[in-house]
Amino acid sequence: MITAGISGGCSLIDGFKVEQRQAGDFFEMTDDERESWNSPFGIFAAYTQEYQKFSNRMGFTNEEYWDWVDRHFDDLQAHWTRSNLQFIWDIIEPKPGAGYKWDNQMGTDDIARRISDSPVEVHWVAVFHEGGTPPEVKRPPLRNPVDYPDQYSRFVKAAVERYDGDGIDDLNDRIRVKYWQIGNEYPFWIRSGRNLNDYLNWARSTSIAIKEADPEARVVLIAETQGLTMEPWMKTAIQFLSPPCYIDVVDIHHCGTAAEWKMNAVPPVRSLLNSQGRTDAEIFSCEHGTWAGRPSRQPAQTEEEQARSLVKRYVYNLTNGLDKLMWNNLVEWEKFMNSEGSIFNSIGLISDGQYSGDSPDRLNTERIAYWSYRMLSKNLGNDIRLGKRIDVGNDDIYVYRFPAADRAGVRFVGWAENGQFVVNVPEKGFKGKGFTLIPDRFGDIGLKSNILANKKGIIEMKLGIDPVMIVAD
Repeated sequence: MITAGISGGCSLIDGFKVEQRQAGDFFEMTDDERESWNSPFGIFAAYTQEYQKFSNRMGFTNEEYWDWVDRHFDDLQAHWTRSNLQFIWDIIEPKPGAGYKWDNQMGTDDIARRISDSPVEVHWVAVFHEGGTPPEVKRPPLRNPVDYPDQYSRFVKAAVERYDGDGIDDLNDRIRVKYWQIGNEYPFWIRSGRNLNDYLNWARSTSIAIKEADPEARVVLIAETQGLTMEPWMKTAIQFLSPPCYIDVVDIHHCGTAAEWKMNAVPPVRSLLNSQGRTDAEIFSCEHGTWAGRPSRQPAQTEEEQARSLVKRYVYNLTNGLDKLMWNNLVEWEKFMNSEGSIFNSIGLISDGQYSGDSPDRLNTERIAYWSYRMLSKNLGNDIRLGKRIDVGNDDIYVYRFPAADRAGVRFVGWAENGQFVVNVPEKGFKGKGFTLIPDRFGDIGLKSNILANKKGIIEMKLGIDPVMIVAD
């Protein structure tokens, strides 16, 4: 029997009780831990072993590389990460029943341990990656978990138990993985020769095993790779998997050009989840970004264009129904999928000085988007999702007001898509500073301007293509 819960949550899944809670309520936390857990700011894949060439050029040991990542997560106030290749059953248990290899070539234990040890409160969305192997991936096809139901269920439970932080058979006493994604991206699943029914069956069995091991866990749907529209398979998957609480989070990956900053799929996904009784379900974008450089078969984009797009992607989407956004990446991959012209060679916040027009002297230097990200996270933090767009009578002008839930003072972010404008925004008694969110390569924003409401309680915002921020004194 499968019963959907009431009041936007779940109570039973296949007959056993699910202790469904909102994010941030899983365990006793300090105020700092709670703030980091609820943060919408994250960076994809930074703690994995996928950046060995960059690390080698920097002369890092593994520990030094991870310390470097920690420093940047701290500077950026990013508190979430995700990786998509750490829980492959075939690698962790090469022969069913022969035991688990948590120390393996994917670095499962090492990466889990380093994330849990991070001094800056980093939390992890972990991914069970199965479903065959696409032709472009040069390894034998992965076995089908539904052909080994008992062995696979034991593996999933063992993985969740090892990393769930409940004090039983844990890797250590610090790790607390509560979000588990079932699959990476749906197109990879299809290219592996599987179909939607195969995925739904796998997702159902995996979710049951996850929640039997940890009733507090939240399960994440496999991702589509664009946020412009809700794809038909996703609608079917949400309708099948969300009412009985097999999934609790929808992940939508979104890259594209700098101009494609609106995730138009988010509102209909939110509406669909609500219609299924899942007002508690969340929407993430765990891989998200745009490039700076000249990838193959794509338009060249400047660092300024990348940074403008980053600001818009965070502000627009997190005020429009998205719960978390993880930028892709901290530093870019090198020759992603053996391509020197991939967008993922130039999508990072930090340059590796290798491809898409980057000079070698840019190795380990921050892009403009890095500083834009930093200003958003430090000035808005968790309050970014409280922002409301102000109607100024022009659809090409975007002005957002951010009230203070846990910080002092109101803040504004605004930009104009076309032309230069001065807009009047009501805010009685306001006194503060205005500055650009698109600084130079070194993070210099120049002079801050004084902003003061006039006698009618109106402040003037001078807006153009570069987003600006106004913060109260």
